[in-house]
Amino acid sequence: MNICPNCGNQLEEESRFCNKCGTNLLDGNVPANKKPRKGKLKRSMFILTTLILIVGLTGGFLIYKDHQHKVALNNYKENLDKAASQIVAYSLASEKVCDLYSDVWRRAIDADYWIEVDGKKAYDFNEAIQYQREALESKNVLSEIEKGTKSVDDLMSKLKNPPTEFQDSYEKLVELYGLYTQYADQADSPSGSLIEFNKKTDELSSEIGKEYNQLKTIIPEIKDSSIKNYFSQLNI
Repeated sequence: MNICPNCGNQLEEESRFCNKCGTNLLDGNVPANKKPRKGKLKRSMFILTTLILIVGLTGGFLIYKDHQHKVALNNYKENLDKAASQIVAYSLASEKVCDLYSDVWRRAIDADYWIEVDGKKAYDFNEAIQYQREALESKNVLSEIEKGTKSVDDLMSKLKNPPTEFQDSYEKLVELYGLYTQYADQADSPSGSLIEFNKKTDELSSEIGKEYNQLKTIIPEIKDSSIKNYFSQLNI
């Protein structure tokens, strides 16, 4: 009894060719009675299949992690852009409010008797500032700035622990945020003398503009149109 070395088919002793696969049994390079090595072939196929699965799963996991990282970076950048735009917009609003305070403050000091502020007579600068503040409150300007500050606070909380790609941007934004909160405080409650007040607000305005321009060199995608959109929502 012979066994085909190619397919394992059992053959008669005198067979020269396998009647199943056609293998030449008399070929000197192929022993006619050698049994096929099925077990080794199966093990090789199993190992190969396992390696392919491992490589595939590892590659899939890395692709998933890379996708998640890109999504996280995109979300972080969107929040950073939004925070920067809101900070500058509400800084401009605070600047406008402070300019109104400064105007009635100066006019009250220069006046011989009284000045009119929003239809009311102010006999000193304290009354002038008070009436101007009441006029702003009636238009919800101060409450909108306060609401904007809370929105910025929430965004800054989300931006903590920045990824390496946005570390420099975050540090610059923190500086901008610190200047803005000082400006918003002056808009909410002006303090000091008129000279001190004007000096303080002028310095804040200049510093905020400088920090914002530096931030834009790091993230040029920040749009001025977003700032205008936030500012236009205020009735100043």
